[in-house]
Amino acid sequence: MASRYRTWNFVQRVRNVVHAPALVGIDLESVVAKEVESGLSDRGFERTPNDPDLLVYFQLAVREQLVKQNVTSAVEHLPSLHSTPSYDVQVTRTEFRRYQIVELLVLMIDSRERHLVWSGRLNERYLAGFTPHLGESVSQLLAHVPSPGPSTNGPTVIVKHRR
Repeated sequence: MASRYRTWNFVQRVRNVVHAPALVGIDLESVVAKEVESGLSDRGFERTPNDPDLLVYFQLAVREQLVKQNVTSAVEHLPSLHSTPSYDVQVTRTEFRRYQIVELLVLMIDSRERHLVWSGRLNERYLAGFTPHLGESVSQLLAHVPSPGPSTNGPTVIVKHRR
């Protein structure tokens, strides 16, 4: 499905679009903005500062979660060196794993009519940190945006909610 929208720009910068207290020192806003720009460019959209068809807004929240897991190993056979019979043992140990819970919201708004055209939401949990996966995740989310198509005269509403 094609849309009548071809050009876009970010909504004027709004404060607190990134909430990641555990990741102090990383400019996540710039990283996400770059990935969104790259993803939309890959889909055929052109960024323009003057009179864009769409205004794009994103919000990112990252929080950490500590998860307690009980891990049980496979059964091990322990032979006896004495006259007593051998036996099987199995051990359960407790592990703590730190996950990063990432929630990314992307909104696309018709700049002239001021209505929501598309929204996508990413809600993922990463064990080893999410930043190496950020580009791929944003690309997968933006893959659901309809490609730009020929202009039409009437209003087009293509609201899609992706989770």
